[in-house]
Amino acid sequence: MPRQASHKRWKTLCNNMAVADGCCWNILKRIYAPRPLSTPAIKLNNTVLTENQKAKHFIRLYSRRAQRHPHSYPPPPIPVTDTEFIPITAAEPERAQRLLPKGTAAVPDGIYGEALQHLGPRAKAETLALFNESLRTGVIPVSWKVGIVVPLLKPGKKATDLDSFRPFILTSCLSKLTEWIIAARIRDVIETKLTPQQSGFRPVHSTSDQLPHLRAALTRSTLDSRTGAVFVDYAKAFDTVDHDRIVSAMREMDIPPHIIRWSASFLKGRQAKVRVNSKSSPLMLFHRGVPQGTVLGPLMFIIVMNTLSKRLSQVPLLFHGFSPMISH
Repeated sequence: MPRQASHKRWKTLCNNMAVADGCCWNILKRIYAPRPLSTPAIKLNNTVLTENQKAKHFIRLYSRRAQRHPHSYPPPPIPVTDTEFIPITAAEPERAQRLLPKGTAAVPDGIYGEALQHLGPRAKAETLALFNESLRTGVIPVSWKVGIVVPLLKPGKKATDLDSFRPFILTSCLSKLTEWIIAARIRDVIETKLTPQQSGFRPVHSTSDQLPHLRAALTRSTLDSRTGAVFVDYAKAFDTVDHDRIVSAMREMDIPPHIIRWSASFLKGRQAKVRVNSKSSPLMLFHRGVPQGTVLGPLMFIIVMNTLSKRLSQVPLLFHGFSPMISH
């Protein structure tokens, strides 16, 4: 009976799949590209590092990248009035709860996503009040800004190099729930303001959207002209985005002031520690970069990149496009 029920569920899932459905691609990734269960052995100076040493080396590497840029200047204070504040409604957390991942670790506050999806009426009201107070005041609980970094080996990279690992950050499920709410409001404002060349991290867009545009640009060339192509890979792009630049870019897109202030607080004073299997490093402060593994991180990244895209659009006869991992 259990086997028959399992086969029935699998058949129903396959019948309901769509090519554009993110769930479909996530399942395929798990089948054909399973992640390693543990961090591979790492050598430095011909010496294999222990789990403790790995964690300390990784946190030093990531925290060095996240130091504030010496030429970064903080934007002016963000004026916020109570009349501009639009409270979060009860329907917004309900929608956001459906987006919370299931079966993930309860870090760092011990609250599971499944628990938030089964709250009673009183707990829902208290949670909604917490979200609104945080958004209204721009104050974020400290535990929402603490993450656990799990280094994941990039496909095709050598495990002997620390730079071959991508820092994936596990954060509070309460924070993720609030981020989904904030992200939905931000998208409502910016979606029509993003340049057509922005294909990454957008609904109903794909990283392959830029390929037809690239082909069209190449075929438009004549015998009397030449067309050149430059492919740029931003090294450590997520890790080195300046927080002040994110805030400035959000202001340029006319995002509501109370959301900008909340987002600035979300970035300020973030702490993380690296976990390698059962061992952890000390906590370190991160003064730069958008945290990978968060909901708002990719959205903040494309908001910053949109300022560059707008400038490139003003160059005559220049085609450009932004699409993460297009070379893959």
